[in-house]
Amino acid sequence: MALAQTAIQGADVAPLFEKAQAAHRDGALAQAEKRYKAVLARDPAHVGALHLLGYLNYQTGRPAHALHYLT
Repeated sequence: MALAQTAIQGADVAPLFEKAQAAHRDGALAQAEKRYKAVLARDPAHVGALHLLGYLNYQTGRPAHALHYLT
């Protein structure tokens, strides 16, 4: 049952994650950060959002915040 729930959560956040990635690519970092955090609010173990939010924090000079998401 837990696996099925994870699959449902993953499908639910996929469009939001894609929008976050697009904002990140376009340099809209504040918007990307909000969207990554929204993904994590729905799926706290979303590996892509954790990784890219960590990277975004590193990019913006917040290495301590980056470590929080990357470890």
